Amino acid sequence: MVHDAHPLGHLDRLAAQEAALQQALLDVVVRAREAGVIRTDLDPAATTTLIGECTYAIARSRARGPGLSADYLTVLMDGLRPQPPAAR
Repeated sequence: MVHDAHPLGHLDRLAAQEAALQQALLDVVVRAREAGVIRTDLDPAATTTLIGECTYAIARSRARGPGLSADYLTVLMDGLRPQPPAAR
């Protein structure tokens, strides 16, 4: 068994993994925007936060049944679809 030199070393690794995951999600969002498959009027960082918070809500809703999780996912995906320009 390998032990960390620092008692909180596992927290450093966890933080690094979380940062890498956030960067990977941001990269996916940027590529999706460039491909025109998600909205471009939303800031990429805000979009990744929205996705992250929605996945947290989906994870918590599983105990209430798959229907609620599906509803959250539908609202998220509908909201991310490109929108026609707003009339002025």
